[in-house]
Amino acid sequence: MVFLKLQQQAFRKIDMLVNVGTQPDMELESSFSFSMDYNDTNTQCVARLNYDIHMKDAPEKLKAEVECFGVYSCQGIEKEEDKKQAHVQAYQLLFPYVQGMIAHLMVSAGMPALMVEMMQLSTDDIVLNSQLPQ
Repeated sequence: MVFLKLQQQAFRKIDMLVNVGTQPDMELESSFSFSMDYNDTNTQCVARLNYDIHMKDAPEKLKAEVECFGVYSCQGIEKEEDKKQAHVQAYQLLFPYVQGMIAHLMVSAGMPALMVEMMQLSTDDIVLNSQLPQ
């Protein structure tokens, strides 16, 4: 059984651009990237979650990007499948910090709070570097 404990979380990048005027309806789109690095004994790892949200037709008018890191202690990581489980757990533990920061940025910019949704990751969605074609 894989067990992760979030020891530390920090934001490395917080960018916000707002120039929307009085547009009542905005269609937003978002993307994210998530990666992890492990120490040699798989007892500690660092995760990086980068989340980008912007106005679909005019990203120059509204854009927010947040990059967050988490440092975890790890137990039970012995094979590749365990690392995939760790990825899912790490994402689930780190995402609420990014979600809260994006909501805070929007409110600080005078916009309604925006609660971005957590992606439902499964181990089938995870591709480890060791599994990438060379």
